Amino acid sequence: MTKNDFYYLALAFLPGVGSTISDNLISYCGGIDKVFSASKSKLLKVPGVGTKIAEQLQSGEALKKAEKELRFLEKYQINLVNKSNPNYPKLLHNCPDSPPLLFIKGNIELNHPRSIAIVGTRKATKYGRDFIEGLLEQLEKLDVQVVSGLALGIDAQAHKSAISHKQNTIAVLANSLNTVYPKVHSKLAQDIVDHGGSLISELACQNDLHPAHFPMRNRLIAGLAYATIVVESALTGGAMITAHIANSYNRDVFALPGSYKEKYSLGCNHLIKKYKAQIIENADDLIEQMSWNTEKVKNHNIQAQLAVDLNEIETRIMNLLKQKGEMEFDQVLFEMGLSNGIISTQLLQLELKGLIYYLPGNRIKHS
Repeated sequence: MTKNDFYYLALAFLPGVGSTISDNLISYCGGIDKVFSASKSKLLKVPGVGTKIAEQLQSGEALKKAEKELRFLEKYQINLVNKSNPNYPKLLHNCPDSPPLLFIKGNIELNHPRSIAIVGTRKATKYGRDFIEGLLEQLEKLDVQVVSGLALGIDAQAHKSAISHKQNTIAVLANSLNTVYPKVHSKLAQDIVDHGGSLISELACQNDLHPAHFPMRNRLIAGLAYATIVVESALTGGAMITAHIANSYNRDVFALPGSYKEKYSLGCNHLIKKYKAQIIENADDLIEQMSWNTEKVKNHNIQAQLAVDLNEIETRIMNLLKQKGEMEFDQVLFEMGLSNGIISTQLLQLELKGLIYYLPGNRIKHS
């Protein structure tokens, strides 16, 4: 636990301070450690900070709550990972609304090169459950990470099938880690941790469960994955929200088609019809679209394997960096002529493969 973790934790107890205002405070004050010692006049110059937030920062109340929270986290072995920590998921870091702090129970190594989200209705049918089981059985030869929300139905099946097929799985909770919701999944949550997975929340343990936390949770699920797979969903609901968020992050979205007579296939069919998702019927559809090499089996040194397996965009970026020496992100974006989302994703892949690294000022250099 670092001093920075403590200050990030204190920020989490300030009402009305979300990811954007937190980033503004850190930037304007010159670091997280300077936020709580800044003068009121300086704080009031920060975009989004009014008199109320400035006074709360100076009152010291948030620091007291952070001290109390730390004692709880240490007792229950919950880790803190802030945005300056190398273990903070790089995929999530690229999202404009990424939380400044994550609470994690279990494995904190979350930067996985093949991370997928599986979401859907709480009223899963045999059709949906069988699809997930078959998909993860087919993917067993690959090293994937399965992200879901620990809810009833599709989420639970995704976690269970991931465990049974020896895939890492992450459960993103809409509540703090001092409890499991729904309670019926307490054993499943423990199984996830026992099998090398993680429970994640952006909420401190002194926060109560609130309906507004579920859409917040959905953005984390989308942000932690290269691709989101909607298995069964009505026209509205959390899975559809997650799919729309994934699209806004320029991530791939897949949907399992179904009968027009089935309520929980209507959402999937709608996403496909409106070109918001690609059809997925088996693992080959996912592997082909994501350009994953099916010849490579599980290997603990997956990054070393991937280093010699570049797709067309990655190859172009590497040739560009070798030619220029080092470049700013905006220069890469301009030279490549592709979207921000695509370039960010490909740069992350290259960073995970150890082929590039970042310099101060968001400059990029090949290794």
